[in-house]
Amino acid sequence: MKISSFRIALAFCALSACAQPSSQKAAREDSVRQAAAPAAPEALLTPGESAGKFRLGQDMDSIFALLGKPDDGDAAMGKAWGIWHGVDTIAVYSTYADSNMNRRTARQIVVSGEDYRTGNGIGRNTPLKTIRESFPALQPAATYVSDTNDTLWVYDEQAAGIAFDIRKKDGQLLCSAVTIHNRQEPVTATYLTIHAGWKKLP
Repeated sequence: MKISSFRIALAFCALSACAQPSSQKAAREDSVRQAAAPAAPEALLTPGESAGKFRLGQDMDSIFALLGKPDDGDAAMGKAWGIWHGVDTIAVYSTYADSNMNRRTARQIVVSGEDYRTGNGIGRNTPLKTIRESFPALQPAATYVSDTNDTLWVYDEQAAGIAFDIRKKDGQLLCSAVTIHNRQEPVTATYLTIHAGWKKLP
C-alpha cells in the first residue's frame, strides 16, 4: 500500500505555516510563553520513550484502537507510516515486532501539535537556540528542500532519542514537529521517510 506521499509532506507544511504571528516580536513572545508552559501528561514528550499516551514499542493495534484508521500513510518492505490528521497531526512509523511478522510495533512517533512538550517546555515553535540549550548534543541529521525552495532542517539528539524539524518563520528558526525515537538510533534510520515529497540534500 502506498498512499500519496506528497499529501503527507503537504499536511506537515500546512500545519507549520498556520497561525503565524504578525511580527518577529510577537513570534519571540509567543515562543517564550510556549517554552514556559508545562505539558499535560497526555501530551508530555519523553525522549526515547513516548509522546503523550503513545509509546515506542507499543502494539499498533492499540494505537489503531485509540486513533482509528490512519488518514494517510505509506508502506513498503514491512515498514509503514500511519498519519492521523486532526487538531494535531500524529504520525507513527512501525515495523514488525519479530520474524513471525504477525504484530507491528511503533518505532518512531512524530507530533506537531502545540500542546506536545518536553518536561521543560520544548515543542512546536520553540526556537532552535532554546532547543540546543536543553539538548546540547543536538546535531544536524538531514536537510530537505521543497519545490517552492522552502527548507526543512532535522536536528537529532541520537543518544536521548528525540529529533526536531526546524523551519524558518519570521526570520527565526523554529521547531515545526518533534520525533520521539529509540535511544542510540538515528532519526534517519527508517526505510520510509516522513518527509516524502521533499528533496533530501546530500
